[in-house]
Amino acid sequence: MFALWSVGTALALAGALVVVGLVGGLGAPTSEAWAGLARQTALGVLTSAIVTPVAWVTTVTRSTLAGVAATIAIVIVAQVGVLVGAGGWMPFAAPTLWAMSGGSGVSPLQLALVGVIPLVSTALTVATWRKLQLDR
Repeated sequence: MFALWSVGTALALAGALVVVGLVGGLGAPTSEAWAGLARQTALGVLTSAIVTPVAWVTTVTRSTLAGVAATIAIVIVAQVGVLVGAGGWMPFAAPTLWAMSGGSGVSPLQLALVGVIPLVSTALTVATWRKLQLDR
Protein backbone atom coordinates (compact mmCIF):
# COMPACT_ATOMS: atom_id res chain seq x y z
CA MET A 1 0.00 0.00 0.00
CA PHE A 2 2.85 2.38 0.81
CA ALA A 3 4.39 1.70 -2.61
CA LEU A 4 1.12 2.60 -4.34
CA TRP A 5 0.82 5.74 -2.26
CA SER A 6 4.37 6.85 -3.03
CA VAL A 7 3.98 6.26 -6.78
CA GLY A 8 0.64 8.08 -6.77
CA THR A 9 2.08 11.00 -4.86
CA ALA A 10 5.10 11.26 -7.17
CA LEU A 11 2.83 11.23 -10.24
CA ALA A 12 0.50 13.80 -8.68
CA LEU A 13 3.46 16.08 -7.97
CA ALA A 14 4.66 15.82 -11.57
CA GLY A 15 1.15 16.61 -12.80
CA ALA A 16 0.90 19.58 -10.45
CA LEU A 17 4.24 20.90 -11.70
CA VAL A 18 3.00 20.74 -15.30
CA VAL A 19 -0.24 22.52 -14.40
CA VAL A 20 1.54 25.23 -12.42
CA GLY A 21 3.96 25.76 -15.29
CA LEU A 22 1.14 26.07 -17.79
CA VAL A 23 -0.89 28.41 -15.56
CA GLY A 24 2.22 30.44 -14.80
CA GLY A 25 2.75 31.08 -18.50
CA LEU A 26 5.83 28.92 -19.02
CA GLY A 27 4.27 27.19 -22.03
CA ALA A 28 4.22 23.52 -22.93
CA PRO A 29 7.02 21.44 -21.42
CA THR A 30 10.00 20.80 -23.67
CA SER A 31 11.62 17.40 -24.03
CA GLU A 32 14.21 18.51 -21.48
CA ALA A 33 11.43 19.48 -19.06
CA TRP A 34 9.75 16.10 -19.55
CA ALA A 35 13.06 14.39 -18.73
CA GLY A 36 13.29 16.50 -15.57
CA LEU A 37 9.73 15.58 -14.63
CA ALA A 38 10.56 11.90 -15.12
CA ARG A 39 13.60 12.29 -12.84
CA GLN A 40 11.43 14.12 -10.28
CA THR A 41 8.90 11.29 -10.32
CA ALA A 42 11.60 8.63 -10.00
CA LEU A 43 13.20 10.62 -7.18
CA GLY A 44 9.89 10.69 -5.31
CA VAL A 45 9.48 6.92 -5.62
CA LEU A 46 13.10 6.15 -4.74
CA THR A 47 13.02 8.50 -1.76
CA SER A 48 9.97 6.66 -0.49
CA ALA A 49 11.90 3.42 -0.83
CA ILE A 50 14.85 4.59 1.26
CA VAL A 51 12.70 5.62 4.23
CA THR A 52 11.20 2.15 4.71
CA PRO A 53 13.60 1.35 7.59
CA VAL A 54 11.56 3.87 9.60
CA ALA A 55 8.70 1.35 9.70
CA TRP A 56 10.93 -1.26 11.29
CA VAL A 57 12.42 1.19 13.82
CA THR A 58 8.95 2.42 14.77
CA THR A 59 7.73 -1.15 15.17
CA VAL A 60 10.67 -2.33 17.26
CA THR A 61 10.62 0.68 19.56
CA ARG A 62 6.83 1.10 19.53
CA SER A 63 7.44 4.82 19.31
CA THR A 64 6.62 7.29 16.58
CA LEU A 65 9.27 9.61 18.01
CA ALA A 66 11.85 6.90 17.31
CA GLY A 67 10.57 6.86 13.74
CA VAL A 68 11.21 10.59 13.47
CA ALA A 69 14.70 10.05 14.89
CA ALA A 70 15.31 7.26 12.36
CA THR A 71 14.29 9.59 9.53
CA ILE A 72 16.75 12.21 10.76
CA ALA A 73 19.43 9.53 11.10
CA ILE A 74 18.87 8.45 7.48
CA VAL A 75 19.42 12.03 6.31
CA ILE A 76 22.59 12.34 8.42
CA VAL A 77 23.97 8.98 7.23
CA ALA A 78 23.33 9.98 3.60
CA GLN A 79 25.06 13.33 4.00
CA VAL A 80 28.04 11.96 5.89
CA GLY A 81 28.34 9.12 3.38
CA VAL A 82 28.58 11.59 0.51
CA LEU A 83 31.05 13.78 2.40
CA VAL A 84 33.41 10.87 3.07
CA GLY A 85 33.34 9.90 -0.60
CA ALA A 86 30.86 7.01 -0.78
CA GLY A 87 28.78 8.97 -3.29
CA GLY A 88 26.50 6.76 -5.35
CA TRP A 89 27.51 3.68 -3.36
CA MET A 90 25.56 5.09 -0.41
CA PRO A 91 22.01 3.84 -1.16
CA PHE A 92 20.47 6.54 1.04
CA ALA A 93 22.12 9.23 -1.11
CA ALA A 94 22.07 7.62 -4.55
CA PRO A 95 18.59 8.81 -5.64
CA THR A 96 19.36 12.44 -4.93
CA LEU A 97 22.80 12.30 -6.52
CA TRP A 98 21.27 10.62 -9.57
CA ALA A 99 18.53 13.24 -9.92
CA MET A 100 20.88 16.19 -9.33
CA SER A 101 23.33 14.99 -11.97
CA GLY A 102 20.69 14.60 -14.64
CA GLY A 103 20.91 10.84 -14.42
CA SER A 104 24.62 10.55 -15.09
CA GLY A 105 26.22 10.84 -11.64
CA VAL A 106 25.16 7.41 -10.40
CA SER A 107 25.53 4.11 -12.24
CA PRO A 108 22.55 1.79 -12.75
CA LEU A 109 24.13 -0.71 -10.33
CA GLN A 110 24.44 1.94 -7.63
CA LEU A 111 20.83 2.99 -8.19
CA ALA A 112 19.70 -0.64 -8.09
CA LEU A 113 21.20 -0.98 -4.60
CA VAL A 114 18.42 1.33 -3.40
CA GLY A 115 16.02 -1.57 -3.99
CA VAL A 116 17.73 -3.63 -1.31
CA ILE A 117 16.64 -1.21 1.42
CA PRO A 118 12.85 -1.74 1.12
CA LEU A 119 13.31 -5.49 0.70
CA VAL A 120 15.33 -5.84 3.90
CA SER A 121 13.21 -3.31 5.79
CA THR A 122 9.96 -4.99 4.79
CA ALA A 123 11.28 -8.43 5.74
CA LEU A 124 12.42 -7.14 9.14
CA THR A 125 9.14 -5.32 9.75
CA VAL A 126 7.02 -8.34 8.82
CA ALA A 127 9.14 -10.63 10.99
CA THR A 128 8.81 -8.23 13.91
CA TRP A 129 5.05 -7.88 13.44
CA ARG A 130 4.69 -11.66 13.56
CA LYS A 131 6.26 -11.70 17.02
CA LEU A 132 4.42 -8.70 18.46
CA GLN A 133 2.18 -9.11 21.44
CA LEU A 134 -0.29 -6.63 22.82
CA ASP A 135 0.58 -5.08 26.16
CA ARG A 136 -2.14 -5.07 28.78
